[in-house]
Parts: sequence; C-alpha cells; structure tokens
Amino acid sequence: GATAPAQGGPPAPPEAPTCTY
Repeated sequence: GATAPAQGGPPAPPEAPTCTY
C-alpha cells in the first residue's frame, strides 16, 4: 500500500497488481 520511492529508498511491497509509476 505504498507508492514508488521518490527519494531512492527501498522498493514498496507488492500489494496490488498495478504499476507503481
């Protein structure tokens, strides 16, 4: 339930089968 890291942090956990762009 997190968006893509904008600060170059760790990748968000895959919750929904959608693109995180």
